[in-house]
Amino acid sequence: MRGKTLLTAAACAALMTVNAMAAGIPAARSSMPVLVDGQDVAFDAYQIADYNYFKLRDIAAALAQTDSRFAVSYDAATRTIALTTGADYVLVGGELTAGLVPEAAEADRSPVQVTVDGQPVQLEAYEIGGYHYFKLRDLGTALHFQVGFDEASRSVQIDSETASDAPEQPAAASDAEAVWTLVNAAREAAGLDPLALDDALCEAAQVRAEELAQVFDHTRPNGESCFTVLDEVDVGGYHTAGENIAMGYGDADSVMDGWMNSPGHRANILNEDFSRIGVAHAGQGWVQLFLG
Repeated sequence: MRGKTLLTAAACAALMTVNAMAAGIPAARSSMPVLVDGQDVAFDAYQIADYNYFKLRDIAAALAQTDSRFAVSYDAATRTIALTTGADYVLVGGELTAGLVPEAAEADRSPVQVTVDGQPVQLEAYEIGGYHYFKLRDLGTALHFQVGFDEASRSVQIDSETASDAPEQPAAASDAEAVWTLVNAAREAAGLDPLALDDALCEAAQVRAEELAQVFDHTRPNGESCFTVLDEVDVGGYHTAGENIAMGYGDADSVMDGWMNSPGHRANILNEDFSRIGVAHAGQGWVQLFLG
């Protein structure tokens, strides 16, 4: 089956890093008020490209007494931040000390990896003045708290909720259809033929999406290639295949943005040799399977 190794290797290399925008981006200190469960909380936050970015430990401290609390640990050897939901946060000092950062700064991409409950997640992150700042909406999706914006007061709203209030749901048909629509819009813009949404391929993608909770890789939990799932659901009649995977995105728009901003994943989406696609979303995992 021509193209498997190349397509798989390209996708794998692109996805095992924290998803962050380009380096050297201007950052301006955010002046927006922030309410946590209705109470004013002072943060040192930055706005980058119209999004709010916060220090991870500030968010952890602000939610420490809520059902959305989470613990933070850091492994310097692997440069990995581990987040554990439902665990008590231990103050290290310096949290929520607003007013100490400059009005303007330059943001560089953050090199850290992040896991939530042992599973890798993709979070947009920047390093500013020696601290790592994360996109607030990404944190809300990964850690099960709500983020909103109140137009009347021009304030950011953070609302805690229990993990049981935000359960991980299996894929819905609308998830697959939304991603499929965005894929074909991208292909149309590139002058390519649309992909057909294949029911059997969606079934295979669902199996893979559920497996990502165990192993976030193009290798399956049993050690086999991701493409062996095609035989399990009797998908045939193809000569080339590809897989895109992602973790930690909250909706079809954000995961497609992540894939389209990654060269390996974009190449799969815009591969003129593909004619069929299957899409699935389970828990925090997203999968696209392509056949041609």
